[in-house]
Amino acid sequence: MRDDEAKQLRSVAMQNAQAIRLARQRAEEDLVLAKEALELKTQQLAHSLALMRATLESTTDGILVTDDNGKITGFNEKYARMAGISDEVIATGDHRHIIEVVSDRFEDRGAFVARIDEIYASSPSESFEVLELRDGRVFERVSRVQVVDDRTVGRVWSFRDVTEQRRAEDALRDETRILEILNETGKALSSSLEVSALVQAVTDAATNLSGAKFGAFFYNTSDEHGDAFVLDTLSGAPREAFAYLGHPRATPLLGPTFRGEGPIRCDDVLGDPRYGGMAPHHGMPHGHLPVRSYLAVPVISRSGDVIGSLFFGHPDVGVFTARTERIVMGMTAQAAVAIDNARLYEDAQRAAQERTRLLERERVA
Repeated sequence: MRDDEAKQLRSVAMQNAQAIRLARQRAEEDLVLAKEALELKTQQLAHSLALMRATLESTTDGILVTDDNGKITGFNEKYARMAGISDEVIATGDHRHIIEVVSDRFEDRGAFVARIDEIYASSPSESFEVLELRDGRVFERVSRVQVVDDRTVGRVWSFRDVTEQRRAEDALRDETRILEILNETGKALSSSLEVSALVQAVTDAATNLSGAKFGAFFYNTSDEHGDAFVLDTLSGAPREAFAYLGHPRATPLLGPTFRGEGPIRCDDVLGDPRYGGMAPHHGMPHGHLPVRSYLAVPVISRSGDVIGSLFFGHPDVGVFTARTERIVMGMTAQAAVAIDNARLYEDAQRAAQERTRLLERERVA
């Protein structure tokens, strides 16, 4: 090989080596830039995920995200607490498994499961249900389609606890109902001077307000054997239900009310130590309407005489509350005044009629 050819080859080799070195250097620089860009993207993605997670955790709603196959792709701790599910259950990532676990918290678990199956099958853009759990909690559930890049990728389920709101609404409705009944009863008490009509109106209204299955008013009278408690009005039950039972006696549960010693309220009369101690029945006689919750309130005149007593019964336990007792006591106080006035009016009418008869006899004489 000639010297000029060798020099030329060495020159080409050096140029190639230089080009390779420069290419390698550029590749390394590009790799560094790509790595930095990847790290930046990773940081941005981590930041974005952290923001999304913080947003999910900061909301007052429970959030569950699933794909089209029912696999869990996201949730917040609020949802886990509201659903009452363990970490092991949520870790399965299977919405169907969670549904099976949660369905036991509903009276009609079949309807709960069927509705979710229907949502998955029909895939509506949005659905709304009110869920009432057996423990008294009430949730609003909204399900919306999740769309990414104009493509449906799953659903977002949000749950809002509206238990307190529902209770407030129920309390407001109950308060409105009570005020309406009291208003109507007040009108009846002020517009009538017939004792029997007044007592019936009070018995009906108090039975309605208390939530009793039945209510009764007994007059406090005396006969040749002593006290006699005479049934005057009934509400929520036919009179035949008491017709063959005879007059009640002053048992430890009945006597104090007729003596004006105050109201008696029992969540479960069968567990009260004052119940069932007197022969021959040792409790309610055979055929008596079933009573577990019991409330008795005396009706006392302005002079302090016990006109009679209102009695309320219900076959379930724990129906009557302290609030119920206060409302009925307020009503009986109004009733006592109205009955007093009606009796005075009746006495005045009888006196006027008696004077008319006396004057007529004197005129004839």
